Amino acid sequence: MCVARGFVALCLVAAGVALPSPSHPVVYQTIQTSPDVHLNVATAGAENGTASDLVLFLHGFPGASYLWRGVIDPVLHGSQQACPSKRFRLAMPDQRGYNNSYRPSGAGAYNVSLLVEDMVDLITVLKAREPSIKKVHVVAHDWGGPVAWTLAGWHGPLLSTLTILNGPHPSVFRRLLLEDDEQRRRSSYILLFDSPQLVAAAGLDKPAGINKLFAGDAWYDIVTEAAMMTAWSQPDEINAGLSWYRDNICGGCTVASGGFTQKAFEKSNMATNLTIDVETLVLWGMADTAFDNDQNLALLPEFVPNLKVEKFPSNSHWLAQENATGVSNAVVPLICQSS
Repeated sequence: MCVARGFVALCLVAAGVALPSPSHPVVYQTIQTSPDVHLNVATAGAENGTASDLVLFLHGFPGASYLWRGVIDPVLHGSQQACPSKRFRLAMPDQRGYNNSYRPSGAGAYNVSLLVEDMVDLITVLKAREPSIKKVHVVAHDWGGPVAWTLAGWHGPLLSTLTILNGPHPSVFRRLLLEDDEQRRRSSYILLFDSPQLVAAAGLDKPAGINKLFAGDAWYDIVTEAAMMTAWSQPDEINAGLSWYRDNICGGCTVASGGFTQKAFEKSNMATNLTIDVETLVLWGMADTAFDNDQNLALLPEFVPNLKVEKFPSNSHWLAQENATGVSNAVVPLICQSS
């Protein structure tokens, strides 16, 4: 059984295998992206002025950079074989509010415009440190998806390619929450997330409550559990992640207010007509219980003309964790062949 939580489907059955520890060295560093913002960033791959391409991996809720570790070796090994003339630098930030990164408080502190600005600033800093980097690729999952979609829509010239894993396009998701009964049903948890009191009553304001939702997933091994429990135990970390919903999806989407209404969406920060010109690959686990999967994919061509979609019928929302090889096999040709 899978339970929808956030832009996630937290599956309560075993799937996949334990996440591997990468053979490539992974280095964590704190990067000051602006006077007020610092991000905790894991990096791997080419360095010391040898990187030709940057690949930025964006996690979702309730995740962290650590959850990308299964794709590090497959992407680096695969690219060495497929395009040996290129050298890839992988960067996996803990985004605003997560783990050891900058965690502001107050309404609006997690507005999507600020989340996108964080990534623009991070790309700028990383390229300044490695002037050899000529191309930037973004790979994003879950809530990292809306950030990446918006980044590509607003700052398209920064990116060479965009890859999305089970992360809804903001304009598509907004429309479906207003019009699609199946998506509204699957997203009913968002009405809970809007209320700190209901979150606490469900036990989801504590690390132990979030942790229980992953019990039984084969990829969620003891090493992963320890890393995630450490992240969730940071002061106000879980609430910060929930603020991504409260600040962006709709203003006051609660059961009492009638749920996903047109009036509630007057305060939404999800763009209504976000067009993406960047070359885009969408990888989608079709067993995801958080989305009306078919409709989220069917509406994409309206906003994303340069689009390729690859479906993974047996994988859930946690595609990169369950099928790191499949994800890497799809990503590597795209980042190798981009013009």
